[in-house]
Amino acid sequence: MISPDLYDLVMSHTHGNTLTRTILINGKARTISVYTDEDQELHRKIKDVLWKDYRKRFSPNCYAYVKGKSCIDAIFDINKKVRKYGGYIRTDIKGFFPSISRELLGGMLRMDYPEDFVNKVLSFVAIGGIGISQGSALSPLLSNIYLMQFDETLSAICRYYRYSDDMLILCDRSYIDSVLASIDSGLQALLLTRSIEKTFSGDLNDGFHYLGFYVNKKGVCAALNKKTELDEKVMDICAAGHSTIKERMDKMHQSCVSVVSFGREPRFDERAVVL
Repeated sequence: MISPDLYDLVMSHTHGNTLTRTILINGKARTISVYTDEDQELHRKIKDVLWKDYRKRFSPNCYAYVKGKSCIDAIFDINKKVRKYGGYIRTDIKGFFPSISRELLGGMLRMDYPEDFVNKVLSFVAIGGIGISQGSALSPLLSNIYLMQFDETLSAICRYYRYSDDMLILCDRSYIDSVLASIDSGLQALLLTRSIEKTFSGDLNDGFHYLGFYVNKKGVCAALNKKTELDEKVMDICAAGHSTIKERMDKMHQSCVSVVSFGREPRFDERAVVL
């Protein structure tokens, strides 16, 4: 529920000049929108309201942009469940944020909020003809709302994990083709497409990498480059001046827990662990 004060604040707000810059995230160039402090503060207020209204509707298999959850929670669960399955699919969504249909997203939001409020909120994160910006405090939550039905559908047919647009499915090998078809039809309904070049599937005994960890039928271990990655991540977190000290400490704790828990001697074939 939006309060009258927030409604009035949103409807009367005029955005400042939004700049863009290109940064590298995991070696990939991303165009990030840079908002004014005033704009971001309003985005956070809207996000807090939407979070309260939607948090219980999100799939338990969604691990990104959810308070109290992280990719490490997904990794721990994968380590518990992976031995039950024989096959896997690892994939992601092609150009996720820039490909989100604001028209479809608006239709979802209008089921809970006034049309003029929704239209104004979406104008805050609009980029190009379609898509929502990366850089707004609001965009990650909107991306989860956009995929709620998709998450529910996949969760009903297989062991499913999603971290932002990075997806992992554990299933019987004989179900791989039918699950891929379900992924494609679900994404097409949202005007999204699967990244073919980033889709891998096969026998769990062969192993694969997911979220920086190596997974196979026996369980999970940290990739051999995880120590270097951890060093770099800690340096990045320390340099993140826009985050509070508590936020930076929490992120460092999550990163260290992952290496402590899964960073023992590799349990699998060394040649498969190297990225």
